[in-house]
Amino acid sequence: MERRPPFSARLRRAVQQAWENKYPLQRMISRSSDWLLKFQGAPLAIIGIMGLNDATATQIVSTFEEYFLLFVLVFVLPHLIVVISFCAATFVRFLETFAPPPSRLTAGILTDESTRAFATTHDPSAFVLGGAIELLRHPFLDKDISNNGWHPSAVEIRLLRSPFPLPPELERPFEAKGDDNPKYSLVKASRPTTDDFKSLKLEVSATTYYQIEAVRSITDNDRTLRHKFSNVAPEFHRIPNSLCLHGILVFRDGNVLAMKRRAEAAYFPGAISVSFEEQLAQADFTSSNGDIAGNLFRRAICEEVFPLADRYERNPAQAWNEVSRFVDHYRFWSLAHEESVGNFYLFGVCKLSIDLHEYIREFRRIQEQGSHRDNEGKLYFMSEQNIRDYLRSGSGVVKVIDFSSSGAIVSEPIASVHPTMAYRCSTLLSCLA
Repeated sequence: MERRPPFSARLRRAVQQAWENKYPLQRMISRSSDWLLKFQGAPLAIIGIMGLNDATATQIVSTFEEYFLLFVLVFVLPHLIVVISFCAATFVRFLETFAPPPSRLTAGILTDESTRAFATTHDPSAFVLGGAIELLRHPFLDKDISNNGWHPSAVEIRLLRSPFPLPPELERPFEAKGDDNPKYSLVKASRPTTDDFKSLKLEVSATTYYQIEAVRSITDNDRTLRHKFSNVAPEFHRIPNSLCLHGILVFRDGNVLAMKRRAEAAYFPGAISVSFEEQLAQADFTSSNGDIAGNLFRRAICEEVFPLADRYERNPAQAWNEVSRFVDHYRFWSLAHEESVGNFYLFGVCKLSIDLHEYIREFRRIQEQGSHRDNEGKLYFMSEQNIRDYLRSGSGVVKVIDFSSSGAIVSEPIASVHPTMAYRCSTLLSCLA
């Protein structure tokens, strides 16, 4: 089940946002009223000019009757305009808070039996879909997606000095392939409420890629052992994990970026994902800006969406500056648990200010400069209707992004999907209804 904010909280939110002049029409009216208010002294000046300082009461009343319309226009109308625009903005914003719950869109999606059993034991009230268990979401995810969720600067990630405490029962010798890079396990998360939702605070402890893979070698295929040491509360979760971002990217024309994970991927090879996944890395902590969550999101956009992986590694600020003009907004919407691998992830949404065809053109332009994208898989896209069909039936198609000059559109049937794909799709689409 989905936790929805109460009526009173929605109304408070609507009033607050209307008061902050978030709507262009309201801003325009407010500027107009400010201009008129500057002339509120006009009637008083007229009275003085007419020499009514020593006039009789009858003369004063007669003068005000003569200039009554001007008095109303200057003294009353600006305030009336502000009140009406504020009430209208409040009403519109309040209507936007009634986004339908994601579960209404997912008739064809089955929840993994192991995931449901785990959620039933630990948090029966959680929203569970596919292989995802939602732990917390921004209290106000509504139909204005540009304003949904936490801005990256409002998400604080703090690295604890102590390493992740691995239970003795999970210690195993293991020889993994690849570099033993640092990873960061979530160990604590704040619980934002409708009254205190302006920030999200996370704490992580350091672990390693080898340690995660060693534990996965025994827990991935041992549900009993995995459930014994897993918990939806990060404080009590004892399986080393790598906090990551599961992001969905929306183009200006409504299409959504998708990816088919490469066959050699460590997690869910060959699965369709909407749109990308990126693990928290040491590079996100080393930047002088201190914006760890923002670094993670920006790095994911540069490395997974645009072909800027190598350039971001050399100069993150320069790489981000290359594509930031194409990004309308990017925000974190929720925190969830991926039961099959005992992992926590942040769900985020990025909206581009360019459409799919413009994206292809910009991708090719950057690629021609000698830069490349992380080889996580092949890029596809899905229309909003493709996603709705998938959620309704559990099957559907993805369309290949053709970066050649031919512009051909080829569809492929969806075979296997990433365990959190349905959660991401339904949460986004519930706000586009």
